Amino acid sequence: MVFSIYNLTDTPIEASSSSHDVAALVLHPRKSTTLRLPKFHAKHVNLHNAVKGAALDQDVKTFQVSLPGHWEKRGASWIDLKVVEDCPWRVYWFWPAKSMVVLSKRNMASYLSELPDTLSLAGLVLPGTHDTMAFYGWPVSQCQSRSTPLSTQFLDGVRVIDVRLAAVPILPAPGPKTAGASPQTLPLPQFKLIAYHGIYPQRTPFATILASLHTFLTSPAGARETIVMSIKQEDFTVTPPTTFSRLVKEEIMNSPGGFKDTNEKGERDLGMWYLQNRVPNLGEVRGKVVLLSRFGVNGEEWEGGWEGLGIHPLHWPDSEKKGFVWHLKGTAIRTHDWYAIPSFLAIPEKTTLSTLVLKPSVPFPLNLPLTPEPSSNGEGGGSSAPAYGPETLNIAYLSAATFPLALPPTVAMGMGFPGWKMGFEGVNARVGRWLLEELVPDFKSFSPIKSAAAPKSVENGYGAVKQSPPQDKEGVLMEESADEKRAARLSADDDNLIQNLLKSNESPTEEQRAHIRAKVQRLEEEFLNKAGRAFADDLVEEAVPRRAKSCHEAVLSHRALLSCIRSVPEEVWQRIFFFEVVDEAENTHNIDSLRKICAVSRRWRSAAIKHCCLWTKIPKIFPIDPNTKTLPCLIEDLERYLSRSGALPISVKCIIVSDVYVAQRSHVEKILRLLTDQSHRWQDIRIQLPLPEMKMLSPIQDRLPMLTKLYFSVGATDSESPEEQPREIKISYFSNAPMLRDVRIVTRNAIPLMDIEEEPAFRIDIPWSQLEAFEDEARCTTSYHDLIEAQPVNLKTLDFTAGLISELPSTPCTLPNLTKVHLKVGNIGNLVASHLDLLTLPALTDLAIRGRFLSSDPLYTKVLALIRRSGCSLKRLELDPVIAEPSVFSNIFLLSPSIETLDITNPDTSTLNNLILDTSSPSPVLPKLKSLTIRNSEMDFQIVVFDAPTLMRMIKSRTEELAEGNFDKDLIQLLEDVSFVFDNDETFHLHTVLFEMEDTATYEGARHRDTSLGELASRSRRILRDELTCYWHPRRSYLNLKLHLRYNKLLSRLEKVDVAKHNSQVLMVSSLRAIRP
Repeated sequence: MVFSIYNLTDTPIEASSSSHDVAALVLHPRKSTTLRLPKFHAKHVNLHNAVKGAALDQDVKTFQVSLPGHWEKRGASWIDLKVVEDCPWRVYWFWPAKSMVVLSKRNMASYLSELPDTLSLAGLVLPGTHDTMAFYGWPVSQCQSRSTPLSTQFLDGVRVIDVRLAAVPILPAPGPKTAGASPQTLPLPQFKLIAYHGIYPQRTPFATILASLHTFLTSPAGARETIVMSIKQEDFTVTPPTTFSRLVKEEIMNSPGGFKDTNEKGERDLGMWYLQNRVPNLGEVRGKVVLLSRFGVNGEEWEGGWEGLGIHPLHWPDSEKKGFVWHLKGTAIRTHDWYAIPSFLAIPEKTTLSTLVLKPSVPFPLNLPLTPEPSSNGEGGGSSAPAYGPETLNIAYLSAATFPLALPPTVAMGMGFPGWKMGFEGVNARVGRWLLEELVPDFKSFSPIKSAAAPKSVENGYGAVKQSPPQDKEGVLMEESADEKRAARLSADDDNLIQNLLKSNESPTEEQRAHIRAKVQRLEEEFLNKAGRAFADDLVEEAVPRRAKSCHEAVLSHRALLSCIRSVPEEVWQRIFFFEVVDEAENTHNIDSLRKICAVSRRWRSAAIKHCCLWTKIPKIFPIDPNTKTLPCLIEDLERYLSRSGALPISVKCIIVSDVYVAQRSHVEKILRLLTDQSHRWQDIRIQLPLPEMKMLSPIQDRLPMLTKLYFSVGATDSESPEEQPREIKISYFSNAPMLRDVRIVTRNAIPLMDIEEEPAFRIDIPWSQLEAFEDEARCTTSYHDLIEAQPVNLKTLDFTAGLISELPSTPCTLPNLTKVHLKVGNIGNLVASHLDLLTLPALTDLAIRGRFLSSDPLYTKVLALIRRSGCSLKRLELDPVIAEPSVFSNIFLLSPSIETLDITNPDTSTLNNLILDTSSPSPVLPKLKSLTIRNSEMDFQIVVFDAPTLMRMIKSRTEELAEGNFDKDLIQLLEDVSFVFDNDETFHLHTVLFEMEDTATYEGARHRDTSLGELASRSRRILRDELTCYWHPRRSYLNLKLHLRYNKLLSRLEKVDVAKHNSQVLMVSSLRAIRP
């Protein structure tokens, strides 16, 4: 027996037989190999990974593949050969070529998790099921086997589901109130949605479908998957579309993972649903359902209208044989949904047309009849495909049904024994063959239908679309006259002109409008003949007969060409584009939207290019890889934006790291030269350069008239020698910027950490006196000294982080508008605390001071003096741990009763007692406190243990006791957030146990106080230690239902523990034993 084996995996495989006379052959990746087997040993083939030096019977596992016999040939032209469950391959046999195909096996339950987040759904092949829930009504309505429920379909790899629904009334249960009542007095029935196929109910409630979706997407296998769910209304002749749309929305909102509408705070929880009307990337929809809404008309019941209905096609021609294209925000969606085939004889044609839509090179919609001339890439169907835009999504429906000659089972599975020439293959087998032919092009030569034998057909190896020359009624061939050909050509030119307009937003000329009006008149006459009534603007789609639906859609689309929207002035389009691209509130530009606008049509592109405001936000310049080839593209983008933005102020973000500068010096210098040449237009600039390359900014000196916001960062340098570093590094390029108000400087990574006696300090000259916001991150700098000495009266926020302030200000300073001060420095704490005596800050509301403080430093005393001297009232306070007198804390709290956020370290018992809220007091302590952070840190190298009872009493006084509502809500605020920060895990576990225990003096006696939870605690610890915390789990554990049930039972018991009645300390006592000395 001689046959070929195609190894389509990425690794070599060895193939052998049970006969010792046949040597093992190596199947190289992506190649074919011919295998010869003796006649009496041609039943099995052994496959195993090709490993050098491995003994076949010892080191590698061999998998036996049974070759098909004559009986298996009765079915389709290919079969799936059976292999053992743990075989890493899937093996197929292709009968026409007498060949075996080996593919890598994938986990179909979670195959999308292996793909990158940046992939668009338009770039994926997602398998789906037509009428996913049609399990009943054989042979007319049933489309799915009952052995493959929805959960099984998800595990088998189905990622697109087609759900058809109808509203069913729920009548009130019979009882005393309904007995003998007239229909007028009965309460109105409620409705629920159940699955339908046509007029046949499929029994599954929509709520059950939603629960299955939530179960899969929250499971370990489905957490990184996505499901595209198409919803279509089946009872449109009975239930109004708005009612159906409302029912769908309500059931989704009430289901697990359902979305919520925007509340009064402007917040919206979308749950597991993706409802934007665009094609997303995979990363945006992991663990989510992408809604494809074939209902809802204009989305009256949904937030945002049809833009909140997910992917929402505005038209869907009924059973359009040649397919149709609709556009969605720059994505062309090519759809083929021809289901009303005349009979089972059209199965080959149905398969051909459905698979052609998956070929990007085939023009779409299909020009029927198809022409046999191949395109440039060898595909049938005419010339190359038109360019639809940056992205194309192809949707192919492979199902079809017509009663009685094309029932769904017949169309899908075929009939009889096609391998024995006693039947025909269905769509499923033909599409499988088409996929194998795409994977192995050699198989196309074994097609049973040859184009040479059928010159008037287009074939692809599994079926043909035939075309015949025109004939009269007697079957005599007709010849077209020259006039008829000329008229047909002119009509075709007009149609092509209209089709081009339909694919763009161009405004038609007066001559074109005349052609369109004539075409609309002909279409309306055709509609009158097919529908038996004249076309009307208020004619709803549901009232249009099926035979006239395509004509109805054509009239609407051609009338749209005459719409005034195509004559909108360019200035109006520019303003609309501005609203789409620019968010003035957030000061952001949506660059992706700008690219899509320019890709819609030449008219839109021209309008966008002329509107300079759209090009003032330059795309981020941040090359990461030193060997990247993207820098020329970045230069092109930069030149494009600089030229199109005119003379308007620009915003730039340019980050250059040292490796990229060294490897791509010429390109980087060109970028900096382009930017510095336009420095007179800088308004919002963020720039980062390595220290040695800062000299490239010298041309901007005294050329910054519009600069208002500066983010300046000095990147790492390659210098490692201490002798190369000066005592002071001065940067003065920004000293003359009259409009500069907001500055952020980052120099902490500029110089590598070195063992030198004195680290160089950065001195940056900027107009300090005019600043309103300043932020600095450095290791050593003079910025704080220069800022305070300049006394900027308009300064509002100051955020300063430094390892060392080289020089502290020595003169008193009053900053009347400063509301926020964050000082995080590495200086000796008493020097920083003493510096507070020089400051007067009347408007201060947010104070945070961190540094190297000793427990004896007078930090809190200095802060109290600052508050008294300034007359300010804080709303946020964060201080480092020091020892302070209780009266100091009391006075701080008394002078700042409006504190809402408090961050303190190592509070002692007196401080905690001070914080206990007494609602009966006329002046309670910190009544507006919302957020409390308590830190635990070693002081003088000793562990600090909180007074747990007092701490818990303080927290309860602001939470549980206030929950009863017996207080003045205008005066007192409920504590919303309590956070604990510990230096290490041991201290954390110790305090956690102390909080749980009733008696904090000792935990030895409390260990055995409550024995009812002992068995549960022991079992929980054993499972956590032995099963859940191991670093590796076999795959079978994830699919082991017994383990899942055991874990679920344990978690249910833990959830039912009433901590108000039991001492849950027994669940944590092992942690306490572990940290005891």
